[in-house]
Amino acid sequence: MRLSSSFAIALMLFFIGLFGSTVLLGQNRLEDFYTIRSQTSQGLTIDFVFDEINVSSSASATMFEIPGLAYNYVGGRPLLPVLTLPLTLPEGKVTATIQIENSQMYPGQFPPAFQDVPNNPAETRNAQEERLARENPPVPYKQGYP
Repeated sequence: MRLSSSFAIALMLFFIGLFGSTVLLGQNRLEDFYTIRSQTSQGLTIDFVFDEINVSSSASATMFEIPGLAYNYVGGRPLLPVLTLPLTLPEGKVTATIQIENSQMYPGQFPPAFQDVPNNPAETRNAQEERLARENPPVPYKQGYP
């Protein structure tokens, strides 16, 4: 009896490991989406690459999906894949610029949005969503708005 229960536990652990590793192999890590091109005391250049963009259209909307990314789920906003990248920036005047270098895959599409949200651990998720909704009024949905 003891041998069969040990065998059953070993078999169960084998399948958990097999399926767990299969699921994890299919997920993208945050590092899969960006590369730091250069970094100096004057600035930081990050390249974002999204190779597997899936676009599906219907009569009323266009759906964008990037495997491995979650969606924004912010009320009044189009449901879009979101990449959140934490950066620690120096004190003082800091600016961020997004330059679209390669957009031939989806010509005529709106460029990606950039939102700088200061990290405030004391702020609850609901309070943060309410603050973001106040600071960024809803944008009307347009077909093809990625």
